[in-house]
Amino acid sequence: MDGKLKKHLVKFAVVLTIFFIYLNISYSHFNVLDSCFVKIKAPGLNSRKSEIKEAIKYLKSTDKEAYKNFCRQTDSIIETSCMGSDWHLDGKVRGQDSPGCYIKGSKTIYLNPLILKSFSADKIAGLLKDYSRMGRDFWDSGL
Repeated sequence: MDGKLKKHLVKFAVVLTIFFIYLNISYSHFNVLDSCFVKIKAPGLNSRKSEIKEAIKYLKSTDKEAYKNFCRQTDSIIETSCMGSDWHLDGKVRGQDSPGCYIKGSKTIYLNPLILKSFSADKIAGLLKDYSRMGRDFWDSGL
């Protein structure tokens, strides 16, 4: 093998390694092939970050279309209770009592870690599917 080619291959391998290290540090869930880059922000001790990651994997393996929509409509998941002004909550439900929400015009899903502690991966995946569908509906409506 030519010395210059070997040198270029080593440089390419180093750049590729640095790129994947950057993705691993910057994003909690990333899938380059599906263009899926999602940050999970989990403040506090009651974090359900590992359960959320498991739910994303579950969604990917069980419903490819919902996973693709999730990737297009979501750039971050924040573990905190929803704000009371969330548009999809009716007057009888306060944001703190909801398992999660999507705020119109964002690409952020909020999940309440205190309520999620009793949820399985498939139930969390269902929430991710529903909230990302709300995002798609908002952005597709042209509002």
